[in-house]
Amino acid sequence: MENLRKPFFYAASIFLALALLIELSSGIFDFGMKIPGLGIPSIALIDSLLIFVIFMMMLNVWISPALIGKISGISTLIFSLIILLTAIALLFFSLLQLTSLIALLLAFPFGTAAYFATFAGFDRGGAAATLSLLMTLKVLFAVFLVLAQQRFLENKGLIFLIFTMLIVNILVGFLHGFPPGFLVSIIDALAAIIISIIAIIWSINFFIRSIPAILKII
Repeated sequence: MENLRKPFFYAASIFLALALLIELSSGIFDFGMKIPGLGIPSIALIDSLLIFVIFMMMLNVWISPALIGKISGISTLIFSLIILLTAIALLFFSLLQLTSLIALLLAFPFGTAAYFATFAGFDRGGAAATLSLLMTLKVLFAVFLVLAQQRFLENKGLIFLIFTMLIVNILVGFLHGFPPGFLVSIIDALAAIIISIIAIIWSINFFIRSIPAILKII
């Protein structure tokens, strides 16, 4: 972390944290908005992994590398397990939501009527505005991270995770945008399923990478 421009690094961290809080928006962190569906909140799984990486980098600034080496392995293992279990739970919940919505839509006439009364009015405009705000915050995060230290560009794992974060944001927007309005609730559940699977893959990657660090301190 030599030659790190700390103001830019801290600014990047704040932008990412704000994006995560918006994705988790409910109750305490509602920011005056209600996040529709499961697709946008599911993005928080990917962003949580990234903010964990940024936090561990921040610890490198605050404490000695020797101590970081002792805590990074176990903390990565525990955090990756939390994200893995959360992603699996969201995957099954989203699958249940998807199958329930399809079954309701096809259960003509009463199920179809209930679907149109409850789920056909997905707030596509609100979701698009939220995704636009999230993308702005994430682009600012990426720009300020590079301004903080250009050598971050050499970290392929970090760059790929940032790329994944941006792609899932675009993916949800695309999936919300192409179907007829009454089908967006169903496609939104599908988006949550896709992102949950991506988060599972990433959390397993984090878990595997934590093992050598743990073995070093045993």
